[in-house]
Parts: sequence; C-alpha cells; structure tokens
Amino acid sequence: MEELYQDRIEEMVKLLYHHFSLAENWQKAADYGRKAAGVAYRLDQYQEAVRMFENTYSCLLQLPESRTRQKNIVDLLYKMFWPLAFLGQRDQALIICKQAESLAFELKDAVRMSKVHLQYGISYFYKNQYKQAERYCLKILQQSQDSKMDAPIEEAKFHLASIYLDLGHWEKAADLYSEVISNREASGTQNVHLADTPFLLYTHMCHHLGYIRTLQGRIDDANILILKGHTPALKQISSLETRAFCSLWHSSVSAMIGEDYGALERVNDVFDIAEETDSPLLCYLCCVAKGNALIAVNQFEAAKEILKKSLRWVEGIEGQGYRRYLEVVYQNLVLVSLELGNPVLAKEV
Repeated sequence: MEELYQDRIEEMVKLLYHHFSLAENWQKAADYGRKAAGVAYRLDQYQEAVRMFENTYSCLLQLPESRTRQKNIVDLLYKMFWPLAFLGQRDQALIICKQAESLAFELKDAVRMSKVHLQYGISYFYKNQYKQAERYCLKILQQSQDSKMDAPIEEAKFHLASIYLDLGHWEKAADLYSEVISNREASGTQNVHLADTPFLLYTHMCHHLGYIRTLQGRIDDANILILKGHTPALKQISSLETRAFCSLWHSSVSAMIGEDYGALERVNDVFDIAEETDSPLLCYLCCVAKGNALIAVNQFEAAKEILKKSLRWVEGIEGQGYRRYLEVVYQNLVLVSLELGNPVLAKEV
C-alpha cells in the first residue's frame, strides 16, 4: 500500500496509520501515527495532534519491550507536551512529564532526562510556581558540557531567563538572553528552531530582551533588538506560535512607549489565523497583544473590547493564567476605562 502513495506520503500518513493498525502491524502503525501527529501539529490542529500521539503511544505499547521502544516512547511523550500546552491542558502536560521521567531514568539517558526536566520547568512556570521551575532548569545547567547537551542547555537558559523576567530580576534575565543571542549570531544559527519545539529561539530572545531594555528606558536598543528578531527572512520561517508570542512582546513595548512601531499590523497578521485554531492559549495571547497595540495608537474603545475578549479565552486554560499577562490585561482595562471617562468600570476591574 505504501508504494501507491510514494509521491504523496505526507498527505496519506493518517490513512496509512489506519491501514497498518487494522493489520496489527504495530511498528508501521506507530511510524505513520507519529508522522500524522506531526502533520497535524504543523497545521496547528492541536487536538488532532494529541489524538494521533495517543494512538501512536498505544501502538508502541503493543511492541515487545526493548530499549528502542522506551526511547521512542520518551520522544513521543516529549513531542506531545507542546500541543497539550497550547490546548491549555496543563495538568495533562504535567502527567506526560511524569510518565516520560520514569522511562528516561531507566534509560540513564542524560539528554532525554534533560528534555523531561525542561518540560517540568515549563509546566511549573505556566503554573507560576517559579521556584520549582527554576530548580528544574538549573538541573540541566549543572550537567556536563557534552556537545549532546548543547541544545537542552541553551533552551534551559532561555526558560530560566523567562522565569527571572517574570520575577523582576531583569539583569539576570538580560545576561542570559544576551549570552544566547550572541552565541547564535556568532554561529550564524539565528534561523534554527529549537529541536522538537515550534519556537524560533533567536526571535524570542531578541523580543524578550527588547522588552527588558524598554523597561530600563533604553528605547533605541529595544527597537534594534525587535528589528533583529523580526527580519523578513526570520518572519518567513516563524511558526504561528513564535509569531503569536513575539507579537505580544512587540505590542507590549509599543504600549509602554506610546508608539505603534508596526505592532498593530503585526498582530493583525496573526490574529485571525490564531482564532481559526483550537488553541485557547494562542487566542488569548493574540487578544492581549492586540489590546496592547490598540492602546499604543489610542484606540481605547476597541482596546477595551478585545481585552475583555482575552479574559473569556483564559477560561479555556487549566489552572492559573499567565500572571504577567493577566496583570497587564487588568491594568490596561483600568487604563482604557479611565481614558474613556468611565471610572465606574475602572473600579469594577
């Protein structure tokens, strides 16, 4: 059957998965199930991606126990983490971490264990449990400087910097962001995505550091960083997830300085696309970003409506919302209410 679709394999992976699972050819079914999940994920179909990852997991469990099977299961669980995160299913993402951890520990595989620790760190960061998140990121930085650990260590520095940014430790965050940005520029790897994630790391780092420079009053430096992270070449290869997150940072800078700097156009480019996905998280981020951008251009009535909409999207995200973003939403609702001459609404917020 595979021979019939050699020129259209990617289009037919789901059908091939179904065919081989009915035939109980579990290895082939797992191979095509994994590919079908990857296709759904790239198309921003997060529920379908999770469903196919779960189906693939079931196929792998039908195979004889072996070290290879264990590695494949850990890798699969690692890839399932992000679509769960974008669906707002944080508790399930944490369960995935625990499943992967026990298997990675049995394998005594430092790289896979570090990837699991990263996801623990991210899970606790999403829950605003910063001490736990920091502990897992620091575990990775304490690993030996083997070249196989380069990617996990780099990613750990990014997430550790984000933790410090949330906590207001700007200099500690800026040092880590600057280090990774410099390393990427020196190696010419600005256009390389993080392995097994949707993120264009260099773009994220530039925007995060640009935000910090704005807080420090270094507006020119902030603009340079945002431009560096949003060149036409980088924009062309950025995933929807990177575009959504970074439009939020760009709009946050614009709102703080009261100038558009292209933020509203950038948010509009991604807003409708995000709303067509099944991700409450991406919709929430884009609503917050658009609210910021509208405030920067003094469109306060429109900003009020979109910020209220962002709070409705939060309801689809398990647990606490992103503290930093929620605080900004409420602060901005107070601001626009006062600008619109409605102190009663400001008090209600």
